[in-house]
Amino acid sequence: MRDVEFTALTGSPGRLEHLAGSLARAGAALSETCVGLGRVDGALGGQRSGAVDEARSVLAALQAEARLCRDVLSAASSTLTVHAVDLADRQDAALRAVSRRDAARRQLDDAESDEATAWRIGADPADPRQPDAVRMAWDAKERAAAARSEIAAAENAWRLARDGKQADSGRAASALAGLTGVETVRLAASAGADLSTFGPSWQQGTALAGLVHTAAVSSGRAERAAARQDLVDALVAAGDDPGLWAAFWRTVDPAVLYFALGSKVQDSELASALRTGAVAWAASATDPEQQRFGRAVVDGLTESPFGLDEQSRLAALLLAPAMPHATFVGAADAWTDRRGRLGATDVEIADAAPMSEVIAGGLASRPEEALQYFSRGGEEELAQRVDAWFGQAPLDGWPDGGTAITGLFAAAVAGGTQDDSSVTHQRQAALLASHVTTAMVTGRGLLTSPTTASDEASRHLAAAYEPYFVSFDDNVRATADPSEVGVLGRVPLGETTEGSSTWSDSIQPRLEPAALCAVIGATSRSDTTAGYWLGSTDQYIDQMAVEATSEGLGDGDPDAIAAAAVGDVSVVAGATESDTITVARHREAQEHETARFFSTAVGIGTIGARPAVSAAVAGSGALLPSLFTDHVGPAREAVLAAEPDLRERTVGRFLDSMTDELTEQGASEQEIADATVRIRPESRTMRKVFGDNYATASQLDRHLGEAP
Repeated sequence: MRDVEFTALTGSPGRLEHLAGSLARAGAALSETCVGLGRVDGALGGQRSGAVDEARSVLAALQAEARLCRDVLSAASSTLTVHAVDLADRQDAALRAVSRRDAARRQLDDAESDEATAWRIGADPADPRQPDAVRMAWDAKERAAAARSEIAAAENAWRLARDGKQADSGRAASALAGLTGVETVRLAASAGADLSTFGPSWQQGTALAGLVHTAAVSSGRAERAAARQDLVDALVAAGDDPGLWAAFWRTVDPAVLYFALGSKVQDSELASALRTGAVAWAASATDPEQQRFGRAVVDGLTESPFGLDEQSRLAALLLAPAMPHATFVGAADAWTDRRGRLGATDVEIADAAPMSEVIAGGLASRPEEALQYFSRGGEEELAQRVDAWFGQAPLDGWPDGGTAITGLFAAAVAGGTQDDSSVTHQRQAALLASHVTTAMVTGRGLLTSPTTASDEASRHLAAAYEPYFVSFDDNVRATADPSEVGVLGRVPLGETTEGSSTWSDSIQPRLEPAALCAVIGATSRSDTTAGYWLGSTDQYIDQMAVEATSEGLGDGDPDAIAAAAVGDVSVVAGATESDTITVARHREAQEHETARFFSTAVGIGTIGARPAVSAAVAGSGALLPSLFTDHVGPAREAVLAAEPDLRERTVGRFLDSMTDELTEQGASEQEIADATVRIRPESRTMRKVFGDNYATASQLDRHLGEAP
């Protein structure tokens, strides 16, 4: 509980002393247990068999645990004893300060009253005390000033006592780390010990759990509202006591908590309390316990009068960002299973969006484990998880614009594309990217909603695909079935001479060309988001320039590497412009559909009309197409106009990077000019290499996936 200024400090030294005594007695009991275990071990000392050895091993482990708990309890008892004395001293000091302040305030009231009286006397010529009025007022003013100084001193003394109490509490809490971790409490509970010996925390947690069940079963509206408010007040006051929350979550199921709290999710103090309590409990829970908790949070979502939306927001609070990663794995598994088992209605997907975003953010906190979450169980299970997370978006889009979901994808890819990533992890990341690329732009995928993805989502996706730029040209020009997902493997950095070491460092995914360009197009609709994609190609170009100037290359190899790099980046450049033509085609399609509907309606309306009228209407229908606005033509012109600048940016960057590398190697100006003569934005080779993929990715001409 918080201390209220200038009142008695909270806390009970007597209860602390009682708890210290209980802990001391529990420690003594464990000492006796250690002695008893030692006797049993001694009795087995002269025997030899596998069973005896196993029994002695178990006894040794139990003795170690018992000694550890005994020492923790003894230290905790000593700490609490000292803290009880300190707390009593601080409370006495605070009470003395409160008394001083109260007395000074009374003196101030009297002095201010006397001063007012003196000024009234001075204004009354008939009052015989008028000659002394000024002196009386001055005396009262001095007494008031002295009283104010005394009040300030008393208030400062109270604050010193409060601050001292808080500092003492902090030192005690630090010293009690072994107990607040709840490991001792858990061991005692599993052994069937009386948990009341561990002080009020467990009892408070059990009582708090009882309030949950009371609020859940209350029948009348007034009774339910009162019980719910009592529960909220108790949760807010619970703090971060691990023992309390261990007792609470031992008996409370999230589903019951959702029903008990109803629509109280908007209460900010309650939200903070639930987050704090969940984190306090999880700090000492085992990985399996954390996973079970995460599953229970999701499995507890049920249809109720309060709706899945409110429950989802409560679930999101329980899955606070500070929760251990295992909690999010359990929650993610439960959510994927739920959608696979029951299907997911549009309403359910939308209602559960806040929780889904929190789970995604939690999984993303550990990239390698995020990758393993998707990859464990084989490709079929990976495809199911990808569909659940990237293939089924809310109809109106994610509340955060896809930031959390794309962040999960970027993190998982990063988990398999580091310099030290194993071949297995590289394959897993490549397979994930292959599946996600198609899922995001297919059916109800992440990027198919009418709402625009957030800028941060665009940045996440640009970062996720950066390790795979090297295979963009290979994917767009692939002759295999473009709809096939899978792994390409390592790809050559260019059509270099035989024997050159020019292969990609990491395993590459098979990316469906149209889906890849749709992903880029949908997330580059502004200068800012297009800049994320184009900016992310700079590092790739620089790396390829290093490759083009490395030792051991044959004649023409640098040009081949440059052409390959430009071809890869031209896919990105073209795709950033593709939405221009996509939108234009969509607008034309809408106008044609409107015209078709109009023509159909008019045709129905002329049934039975005179032939001349029908012919006139038919004639007007034939003329309608010429009245349509050409949206695609201007869009194509805009895309064509952007090509030279984008080519200049790409090839110019490669040229500058290659020049810098050769300069550092000591090459002369003439040698540099000779080496880069064909690596110019205006050269025929670069115009063709860039232009082919640019035209394909931007939808200027041929179909994606079709060989040039």
